[in-house]
Order: sequence, then structure tokens, then C-alpha cells
Amino acid sequence: MSGGTRFAIEMVNRWSRENDVLVLCSYGAQATFGHVLSGSEEQRVKLRVLDSPAFGNVSEIAGVIARAMRLVLRTPKPGHGIVFAPSDFLWDVLPCVWIKLRNPRACLVSVVWHLIPSPLQRSGASFLRNALSHLSQRLSLLLMAMMSSIVLVPNSIVANQIRSAVGEKTRIELRGGIDYNDIVGLPEEERIFDACFLGRLHPTKGISDLIRVWRQIILEKKDARLAIVGGGPLTTVRRLENDIEQGHLEHNVVFFGETAHEVALRVLKKCKVLIHPSYEEGFSIAICEALACGLPVIAYDLPIYREIYGDLVLLVPTGDVTALAREALGLILNEERRLSLAREGVKQAQEYDWDHVANRISRVMHESLNKCPHARP
Repeated sequence: MSGGTRFAIEMVNRWSRENDVLVLCSYGAQATFGHVLSGSEEQRVKLRVLDSPAFGNVSEIAGVIARAMRLVLRTPKPGHGIVFAPSDFLWDVLPCVWIKLRNPRACLVSVVWHLIPSPLQRSGASFLRNALSHLSQRLSLLLMAMMSSIVLVPNSIVANQIRSAVGEKTRIELRGGIDYNDIVGLPEEERIFDACFLGRLHPTKGISDLIRVWRQIILEKKDARLAIVGGGPLTTVRRLENDIEQGHLEHNVVFFGETAHEVALRVLKKCKVLIHPSYEEGFSIAICEALACGLPVIAYDLPIYREIYGDLVLLVPTGDVTALAREALGLILNEERRLSLAREGVKQAQEYDWDHVANRISRVMHESLNKCPHARP
């Protein structure tokens, strides 16, 4: 499950306790929402699916046209209230903008997690795919500038990056979140893995760097074991499996794939540190969950980490695989330092509990609603 989907589910889960919520979602997300929401919440949550499983069997261009037509036909016209776009993904933004156009009295609140770099600067996926991602986000930002009352961002860096596009609409209130009490309530496990990777399998998450890091670590600690938890496109998964095989790492790396959330947390509880070689992040729920599970985190030096986590995350120069391996190995071997960092991380992670996040964003949305001309809660 992607971080954006998880965020949307957790917000709906909490907002539906006191409000009626209409969720516009994809065919795939319908089952996820239905599984996560409890019976009492389902009574206040209505789902409307905006695509079809048949779209997966047509060309990409035909799929875009079909989604656009279905969007026009199936998006409802709500009463006055708040329309919330949980990410800057174009297919999250378009339905909300369409609702706003049909009902100008609605108040649109949008979200930007991070700015996608130019395809000339972004590594990993193909140039065409990176260019499409970049351009679609720019279109989303244009729509937000025209239609949104507030654009929520996770940090001052993103706020400054998009200010030229959306003006002064940004509010630095956005945070990912964790089920803190549930996590700390999980039983302690034997730390049988030296390190863990948790996240979407995507080039921008540094998944190739991860394998290079582990090759260096086992040169010094031959029995070092790494757990990899996360799913992604089949081509990326196969490339990862091939890298593991080519590096003769079958006895040193355990690939769990995409798992249920509770299973992922139990794996974290069995690990000593989290290695997080991501090149792009707006917040990183994976880091939050690792801290709550008692894992120190080693990551590339993205400026957002300093703003959000301070000294809790150990940082190395971005792209420096050797430095990442050296720092991770040092922490694996230094139990006293590792446990000291773990205690601080568990304490700090409490402020990112989902209830706190939902309450903070709800407050901002209602402030926005009161400022919207002719809007009614």
C-alpha cells in the first residue's frame, strides 16, 4: 500500500466517526477501504469507484480517455462542504476539481507531498515516464492554484518549491502518521535481522543502492541478514530478485514482498536498524514506523529529514553507497549506541500518531471552510 493511500484511509477512518464521508477511489482501492473500515464507519462512508478493472486491458492512452469519461459521468455533485484531495497525483486532483467546478460553494483542500524533479534530473525510471510524472504534477499544481483554498505540505522546503505555482496558499501542517499505541503494544521480538528496508520498490527509493550497500556490509559481516518489505511493479521486483541472485545474497537477504501492515510491523520488530536510501521524500511514514518499533534509521541526507526528525535520523551524503554501508555497519555492531538511539526514537514517534495528524488537518480544513465564500459545513 502506498503512503498516499494509507494516508487517505487513515483520514477517512477518523473523520467518518463524526461526519458523512464520500470517497471517490479506484477499483483497486475499493477493496482496501472496505477491508480497513469497520462496520460502524462503513455506515458513514460511501464509496464510488471511478475506474474499472477492464481499464487494465487497454492501452495507456485508451485508459486515460476511459477514466476521464467515467470521471465526468460518475463524480457526484455534493452539498456544501469540504473536498479533500489526498495527494498531488493527477487522478486524485481531477475528481476534486470537477466537484468544485460543479459546486463553487464547496471548499477544496489539496495536498502536495513533494515536488517531482525535472526528468533531466531524476534517475531510475525511463525518461518518458519521469517526464509524464513531472508534467502531470505541474498540471495538478496549476489546478490547485486555480481551485484550492489551502494546499497542505509537509515541510518548508516543499512550501518554498511550490510557492511560485500556488502562491501563498500553502500551510505546513501535513504529516504522515502511525498507529503509535498499536505499534508500541506489539510484543518484542528477537532481532534476527541486522537491517530492514520498508517501502515501495521504486528507483527513487534507492532500491538498487540498497543491494550495493548490503554487498559491502557482508564483506565485513558475512552472516549479516537484511529484510526487504514492500511491493512494486513486476519489472522492479524481478530486477531486485535478479540483483539478489547475481550478488549471491540468497542467504543474506529475505524478500517478504508486499505484506499486510501488521506483518510489516512485526518484521520491523525483528530488525536492528532501518536503511532508507530514498532520493525523494516528503515525510516518510516508513521512518516513523521504524522509530516507533525501536529501530534507528540511516538515510541519505535529504533536507526534509533535518526539519522533521532533527538528530533522530543518521544522515550520509545522498548517493554515497559506501558511506551508507559504513554507517549502517557501525550501528549494527555498536549495540549500546543503537539502543540509545532506539529509546529516543520511540519517544519522539509518539507525536506522529494518526489521531494527532487527523485532528490537526481537520482543524485547518474547518478554518478554511469558514473562509470560503458562501461555504457551509
